[in-house]
Amino acid sequence: MLFRILYSLVFAVIYFCFLLHHCRSQDENGVVSTNISQELIKPTPIMRHVNQSFVDALIQEANRAFVSNTSFDDLINDNDTQQMLLRYRERKRQMRIMTIQRDILLKLGLNQEPNVTARLSEEQRQILVQSYDRTLNRQADINDTSV
Repeated sequence: MLFRILYSLVFAVIYFCFLLHHCRSQDENGVVSTNISQELIKPTPIMRHVNQSFVDALIQEANRAFVSNTSFDDLINDNDTQQMLLRYRERKRQMRIMTIQRDILLKLGLNQEPNVTARLSEEQRQILVQSYDRTLNRQADINDTSV
């Protein structure tokens, strides 16, 4: 459905450009000019070259070519449109949550810098290794007694 609308719109624009390019224009003296190279050289605006009745006819033709069978209700109820709306709402919700979280942390005096720990000294590393070994031994003892 959306493709048909876009196709009609592109067709109308191309048709408008084609007719505008090949139209006959008048200069300031009212002389009909068919020499395209002269028109391209002139620095005058395009609206001075196009007859108003031709513009009206062109607008009517574009409106006739743009008739579509798709209504706005069809576009709103389209599954792709619904999915885009859901994704948009989810993004907005996540942004609101992040904003609230940032405000709370700022009010508490905390910042959101990355949690980078300093290098452990050899003594601290040994303490962590011993603690890990004790935990593994306790877990092994529990498993042995339960079997």
